[in-house]
Amino acid sequence: MPPMIGRIGKNNLIALLVVALLALLQSDRAHAERRLALVIGINDYGFLPKLEKAVGDATAMSAALEALGFEVTKLTNPNRRDLNVTIADFASKVTRDDLVLVHFSGHGVEIDGDNYLLPADVPKPKSGRKDAVKYESIGFRRLISQISDTGARTRIFVLDACRDNPFEQAGSRAIGSTRGLARTEAPAGTFIMYSAGYRQTALDTLGPDDAWPTSVYTRVLINKLNEAGKPISQIARDVRNEVRALARTAGHNQRPAYYDELSAGLILKEAPKKPEPAPAQPVQEATAPQPDQQRSSDTLSASQLLTLDLAYWNAVKDSTDPDELRSYIKQYPKGRFIFLATVRLRNLQNLLKKQPRRALFVRNPVEEEAEDKADPEIDELPVMSKRDLAQNIQKELLRLGCDPGRPDGSWGRNSKRALGAYSRHQNRRLASLNPSPEILQDLQGHSARVCPLICDRLHEVRGDRCVKKTCSRSERLNSEGRCVARVDAKKKKNEARKKRDAQKKRDARRKTETRKKNEARRKKEARKKTKRQRQAKLARSPKPRGSSKRCGRCMKSKWGTEFFHLCGSAYARSSSQRLCK
Repeated sequence: MPPMIGRIGKNNLIALLVVALLALLQSDRAHAERRLALVIGINDYGFLPKLEKAVGDATAMSAALEALGFEVTKLTNPNRRDLNVTIADFASKVTRDDLVLVHFSGHGVEIDGDNYLLPADVPKPKSGRKDAVKYESIGFRRLISQISDTGARTRIFVLDACRDNPFEQAGSRAIGSTRGLARTEAPAGTFIMYSAGYRQTALDTLGPDDAWPTSVYTRVLINKLNEAGKPISQIARDVRNEVRALARTAGHNQRPAYYDELSAGLILKEAPKKPEPAPAQPVQEATAPQPDQQRSSDTLSASQLLTLDLAYWNAVKDSTDPDELRSYIKQYPKGRFIFLATVRLRNLQNLLKKQPRRALFVRNPVEEEAEDKADPEIDELPVMSKRDLAQNIQKELLRLGCDPGRPDGSWGRNSKRALGAYSRHQNRRLASLNPSPEILQDLQGHSARVCPLICDRLHEVRGDRCVKKTCSRSERLNSEGRCVARVDAKKKKNEARKKRDAQKKRDARRKTETRKKNEARRKKEARKKTKRQRQAKLARSPKPRGSSKRCGRCMKSKWGTEFFHLCGSAYARSSSQRLCK
């Protein structure tokens, strides 16, 4: 009996160890698959411009993450203290091997190369006091470090805060960059998604008729998160292409960025297992809607689906990016324009094989490496004639305020000067001032004026036009563009008449004086000529012998009269005087 009991005890012990091991493995697996999410949305800012769709983004994002198995902590319109306490409580729940996702929708600002998330009660500081903003907000790098220190296996950060700087004030020293957020280096095991690219702003709506409760980026992201079997990096690329296409329909340039530092592909929604092969279905069942269309039809009406289909096609039909056409074909596999999209994609791919890509801007290696890490894809451009390319670039420069002259396709000095002004106002150095497809694509990415409006001296800038300067009723605009006192017309006429009369008198007096001088000169010359002739005649006549030295000369009498000595001749004094005149 004792050996039997010992054998039974060993078997029970082995069974107990197996059960305990299985339970431990199951608990570790459950623990490893734990997903935690912190979702923050702020609309009601006390001292900054209020937002409309940040809370809607948080609500929709929370529902989508809960459907993916996340344990969501939702926080709306928190002040600084509540935001810090919630982040600390959330970080305390995170353990090793957890999957953590943090989503923030609200105002954000870039200061000194770091991004700061603004709570609802952040004050509006005085001009230039950026340190006050740093102390009253949440630094994004500090948030990343705080979550990373918990030992979470994977960290995902989604920032829908790329809006205009809320602290920008006219006439004062601005705090932070004018628009958008800065790049952030992602540590290992981190995936960061921005709703817009570097120094770009994100759209909340596509227009006044846009009734979606979420922003453009969040609605596209939620739709893509529901696609099964896709890694997070592929989802980020699909979101970027679709958001960029939708933003172009509103005349806006928005290209979401992402930074991937994951060592392996992360799939948030596993693809369902393939079912067993079923028997052939009848022909009428072949027209069953696709999963994406079925899901969309559950939430949207047929008219809304047609409107989205048309808007999406209008955004990508003239695109030179094959990814945008593929995105349309994938999003609407049975859309009204699926055949045109397929033909356009095939033709575009044939063109792109013949066109090599050239460098547009000269960038430093660090910026180029960060750009390649954020966007590994390269956009190819179509081939067009040199004249058409130059003409399109001239039209874009004219639209952006950099006047190249008449857009006739002739690339000359004015066109190069306009392209140089564009690069100068963009603070970027062009590799060449000759037309290229890359320059055309960069110009088309701007929707607002780049070169400032310059008017001549007689005009001034008002809005986006040159308007002629105006003066008060007592003043007039002179040729130098300045307002001077206006002179009475009658008084001005009298002064002009007086000036003319005075000029006439001066001219008449000058003529009279000139005539008198000329007459006096002629008379004087005539007298001299007569005197010379008489003296010469007398000099030729023979002189009598014994004549004095005065003979034949003009002499003066004691009375001061002048007479001619006739060498002893008995001429009267009057005759001799006439000879000396």
